[in-house]
Amino acid sequence: MTVTIPVILSSDDIYAPYLGVTVKSVIENAAPDNKYEIFILDGGISVLNQKQIQSLSEPNVQIRFIRPETYMQGIDLSVFYVRSHFSLPTYYRLFIPEIFREYDRVLYLDCDMIVLDDVAKLFGLDMQGKMLAAVKDVGIQKKLLFNDKNFIHYLKDVLKLSAPSDYLQAGVLVLDIKRLRQFDFMNKCLETLKEIKTPLYVDQDIINSVSEGNVHFIGQEWNFQRQAVADVFNEKEISQSLPPDIFEEFTGALAHPKIIHYAGEEKPWKYPRHPLFEQWWHYARMTPFYEGIIYDNIMKNFVAAEKLREIFNYKKLSLKYLYFNFLGFFTFGKKRKKYKQKRKELKARLKQVRAFLRGK
Repeated sequence: MTVTIPVILSSDDIYAPYLGVTVKSVIENAAPDNKYEIFILDGGISVLNQKQIQSLSEPNVQIRFIRPETYMQGIDLSVFYVRSHFSLPTYYRLFIPEIFREYDRVLYLDCDMIVLDDVAKLFGLDMQGKMLAAVKDVGIQKKLLFNDKNFIHYLKDVLKLSAPSDYLQAGVLVLDIKRLRQFDFMNKCLETLKEIKTPLYVDQDIINSVSEGNVHFIGQEWNFQRQAVADVFNEKEISQSLPPDIFEEFTGALAHPKIIHYAGEEKPWKYPRHPLFEQWWHYARMTPFYEGIIYDNIMKNFVAAEKLREIFNYKKLSLKYLYFNFLGFFTFGKKRKKYKQKRKELKARLKQVRAFLRGK
């Protein structure tokens, strides 16, 4: 019997190429006798990028784009706090029960991961009557083991978690739509977001706060969090960083991961030589985005190198600016015009260096 598996991802245009890699990995590991409906919650993906992603379709895989704005009408967008590498599309997860109300169950995936097994196996698991299925967050387990008091206070007193060790990682979710709608999941998340205002891990914190006690936890192999431990091949370090039960599960998942999640700041397209990143590049080569990803990476490194050069020469640039500023006051005609233009160019370069140093 043919089974239909709805798979949901979300992205803006910046992340569209990496979204394409995740989609390709899903398709490459899909069973030919199943039907897969891949839905992209579209945060402004260009027409060109949409066409390139849709070119990955197969006879048993349909790819569609959905704009979530219809379901966000009347909501003040300023309530969606973002920081670091997070952007507004991460909050689209909260609206899944409303957008996909015609389905009984759906699967959500982040777009900074690759799938190494058929997602139909994950989709069909026994959720034991819970409204969500997810993996425990290994990074949180590490903070708890080292008794990070400030963070524990945040989990218990801000997120109001009675069992912080059950904090889930929201990059892979199986969602029981009927139960979520009966629970009024979306509205409860929005209300909690208004109360917390600046959640550290944005919507993931909100999902944890709202869904505690309603989660069925699955094996780490279905969301192997590559960035959670500094060196995943240093077994001694891992054993000292995780509780014994999580350590055993994590090392088992390392041997046979079904989904590798590149959570955190370090991404394969930025650091190609890190362990477990070669698998991501394997799927990237199969997409229309491959050359563009390499080009963007080279250009970003080139720009960064140029900025560093400017920083080292900042004092020299400042002195040049003062010099041409001085000449601009004491010369006339074409020379004054020339010096003023030089001063203007140097001022712009100095402004860029200051912005770079401020992280803007």
